[in-house]
Amino acid sequence: MTISAKPSVYTVNTGHTHCPNHLWMMDEGTGTTLTDKGKTAGYNLTLTDTAAGSGPEWATDGTHGPVLDFVLANGDHASYSSVSGLTGTHVIGVIVDRALGTTTRCMASVCDPTQLDRFAALVFQGDEDVEAASRFDATQQTATSTQDMAAGWNFVAVQFSDATIEWSLNGSAWSALAVSHSGLLAAVTRISLGALAHSSPQWFWDDFMCAAMWWKASKSDADIASIAADPWQFLDTSALTSQQPQFYRRPNTLLRM
Repeated sequence: MTISAKPSVYTVNTGHTHCPNHLWMMDEGTGTTLTDKGKTAGYNLTLTDTAAGSGPEWATDGTHGPVLDFVLANGDHASYSSVSGLTGTHVIGVIVDRALGTTTRCMASVCDPTQLDRFAALVFQGDEDVEAASRFDATQQTATSTQDMAAGWNFVAVQFSDATIEWSLNGSAWSALAVSHSGLLAAVTRISLGALAHSSPQWFWDDFMCAAMWWKASKSDADIASIAADPWQFLDTSALTSQQPQFYRRPNTLLRM
């Protein structure tokens, strides 16, 4: 799908109905921190990897400006490890360039990093399918798409709770799978982009990522279609009205004789 250009100048409209709780615009262009610009904010992600570098590299896209380049071989990912108190239903959406390959690639995940079997993740399979996978204790359940991710930029989302895991690709209706993971959300302490970031991260992403968003609420089919069609709708890009100095002519108080 065609995703409109990521704004370079904006303010976040925190009162917008679709403004995410957590928003990573990936427009820093440098450094190892992704600032959370969402309406509740607080989850600044740290860029890192399992190699000797400092995480995903910054790149410049012709349409979206600054983006992150995740390299599977380096174990690139971004994480925040002080998440707590999750309940209800959550949605995480990412804007990514399709990554080709034969292995499982993770775009976004939440997990208990100390337990390999406690996570919810949005993944891409080598057959170009999107999947939403979750696991608690011994049971992993996966909702697999029948749609292939197209070449170029895609908006992909996962919606998850203790009872459901589902995916949406470019605004498609949610593909839901009932699960029984009571206790998963309460166990989550980490949000990661580009990997399933347990204590030993895995399923690394291997391409570009433009932005990521997390809503701590459910989204309907109509909601996710609207967000995918315009993922920047909660950003105010109106030009600020500049205050021009006011010049005036001083009254002539001299009398001409």
